[in-house]
Amino acid sequence: MLSAGESVRIPSPQNNSVELRSRRPPHPAPPRPLVGCASSAPRKRGLAAPARGARAGRMAGTVLGVGAGVFILALLWVLVLLLCALLSRASGVARFSVIFVFLGAVIITSVLLLFPRASEIPAPAVEMKIVDAFFIGRYVLLVFLAAAFLGGLFLVLIHHILEPIYAKPLRS
Repeated sequence: MLSAGESVRIPSPQNNSVELRSRRPPHPAPPRPLVGCASSAPRKRGLAAPARGARAGRMAGTVLGVGAGVFILALLWVLVLLLCALLSRASGVARFSVIFVFLGAVIITSVLLLFPRASEIPAPAVEMKIVDAFFIGRYVLLVFLAAAFLGGLFLVLIHHILEPIYAKPLRS
């Protein structure tokens, strides 16, 4: 078994060698400096950083590169704007509660922005084997839905498409 950062060369019949590397980095990544602060180590110009794997830079639980917090904030502000629109049409003292709803949303937003729970450095990715435990139930549900669809289609065919058209009686 390979330890962190080791590689092994295996010769192949065509005189090409295949290199196997372990997936774990040899050491944890150093903490990133804060944005706008000068780093203690000087940067060397002209040297690019080593390329990372596709999984190393991606955080888990993101959609389009955006985490759950952005969706929570968007949902909060959509609900606040909807509530403000509804309360602005109210009469009496309820009309002035728009101010408290807006201030509450500002306080919740500032708390969520100032106290993030996730660290800036993502945890190293661990490869997981996905097992479908609901395999049989999924197919039973698929068969049931297909039977219901075909039954509904048959009933639509009988009652709406093949509905008999009777001749109108002639007046004599």
